[in-house]
Amino acid sequence: MGAFYLALIWINSLLGVFLTPLFIIPLTWAQDAMAARKGK
Repeated sequence: MGAFYLALIWINSLLGVFLTPLFIIPLTWAQDAMAARKGK
């Protein structure tokens, strides 16, 4: 049972590390586009 929970925590941490940039990078692109539009 302990190994199951250890594997679950391990997979969740890996998913967090690899999936977070996939959401953060497009958000920064959108913010840059909005800032550029406001600057004009």
